[in-house]
Amino acid sequence: MRDLTTKEKIFDASLELFSQKGFTNSSIRQIANKVGIKESSIYNHYPSKQAILDDILLTFTDYFGDDLVEDTQMDELLEKDPLLFYHVGSEGFRQLIKNEKIMKIFRLIFIQMYQDAQIAEYFRKHILEEPLKFWTSVFAKLIEKRHIKNLNPEMLAREYYAYAIFLLLEIFIENNSFPEEEIDRLFEEAESHAKFLFESVGI
Repeated sequence: MRDLTTKEKIFDASLELFSQKGFTNSSIRQIANKVGIKESSIYNHYPSKQAILDDILLTFTDYFGDDLVEDTQMDELLEKDPLLFYHVGSEGFRQLIKNEKIMKIFRLIFIQMYQDAQIAEYFRKHILEEPLKFWTSVFAKLIEKRHIKNLNPEMLAREYYAYAIFLLLEIFIENNSFPEEEIDRLFEEAESHAKFLFESVGI
């Protein structure tokens, strides 16, 4: 394994501090001390603390940029078995968030969204609106294919997705780290909830 570059060390140290103390309560001096470099050396890699935060959020966006399930595969799975579709997507997402760096970014967003307008907007767009739009389209297709009752697909998406957010918050409240067994438990509970929801609204 190659050694981290100084910029990567700055990124990791900043993320560690931001996810524990919050962006507002972390300083360039604390980041430099954690990396073991002079404070002025930070500016050789990032022009400001805000630029570090922007890089962290961009990393998060890029990480989830690819679809977990291709459109054609999604249609095939929805036609065959809605729960199988959910399971395939869920397993893909499970592997993604076993990345500790990504979980730290989740924690940072949850901590800082009440204090920072940029992060609040990021949370609204990338963690609420875009996933809800996707799941609304999924439930609309399930209604169209007559797999479930003709209910409001957006309300179904909100009912489904709210539980996933609750489980993530539960992990952050109860754990300072992100043990793999807790992530596995989260997904087992999420799958049980999905099964309950699909069975409740199924035809």
